[in-house]
Amino acid sequence: MIRPNSPRFRILIAALFSGLLCSCRDAPLPPRIEKAATDVKGFDLVFDGSAAPTAFGLFEVGYAIKANYGYFTYRGKLYSSVGGGSALIRPVTSSPAAFTVRETAQATDEHGNATKSLLQILDKNNGQELARRVLVAHAVEDGTGWTGDHAVKFVREVLKSPQAPGRPWGVADYRPTVAQIQLSEPLTSSPYPRQVEPEHCPETLRIERRRHSSTIRGEGFEFLPYHPLNLVACDSGRVLVTSGVYASDFYFDALTLDGEHISQGHVRLPLPLEARWAALKEVSLDGRTVRATLLVNQQADFKSAVSAHRLVQIQALLE
Repeated sequence: MIRPNSPRFRILIAALFSGLLCSCRDAPLPPRIEKAATDVKGFDLVFDGSAAPTAFGLFEVGYAIKANYGYFTYRGKLYSSVGGGSALIRPVTSSPAAFTVRETAQATDEHGNATKSLLQILDKNNGQELARRVLVAHAVEDGTGWTGDHAVKFVREVLKSPQAPGRPWGVADYRPTVAQIQLSEPLTSSPYPRQVEPEHCPETLRIERRRHSSTIRGEGFEFLPYHPLNLVACDSGRVLVTSGVYASDFYFDALTLDGEHISQGHVRLPLPLEARWAALKEVSLDGRTVRATLLVNQQADFKSAVSAHRLVQIQALLE
């Protein structure tokens, strides 16, 4: 037991007081908003990482997409929303944006990632600061410790967008698509090999597989789907991009070979959770109508690693 007047008690109180001071010093200050702008369609995102060697700050590209504007620029690229949280990425030399969202790293962790930064919103015409706030990694605000979400709320509060704030990602959600679906009977033979490259596409089109955000890259553009990218196939000068987490949720995006976004849709497939997409075959794109044969591997017995596979024939009209 520690006596109230003992040296150990005084040391403990001093340590607790010191910790309280550190906690207060690291806590984010309330946002300061001098002015707000309305009907903002996009912005320039700038990250000053001189104090952090990483490419992104606490308000990184994923959260900038989540902020739900028509476009934003970042490090020479224009990110344009095409709906559902997906984005077309193109090089840009001049920006149409009237406002800059600037993040300046102030502290980093042992890996060089920003742990504290200053987020400012500036008017590009006169350099005036509209608002500022401090971002602190893992700081709890509104019941959450997702600092990027705190930044999203702040940016939308200052740069009031015509995009609906109730949509968490992109201009609109992927619309459910009425589809004709035919399943073959499962076969007891070796599973289909996994498709890792675009099917029937020119060599100029390739998949850039990354840990968190794989894209399809063509000449002068990239396409970043909101859901994890899976299979890509081409037909008649069109590109069919499929994405999703589960085999039962199939998200379509159709593009031209030069990166023009044509249509998209969401198809629910009657497949079990253990099913895994293998490849797209016999794809045809006629206007907004998609016809495709999907090869699926299904794990039938986890203990013996016996697999079954099946064909899924899909015909869908995209929006």
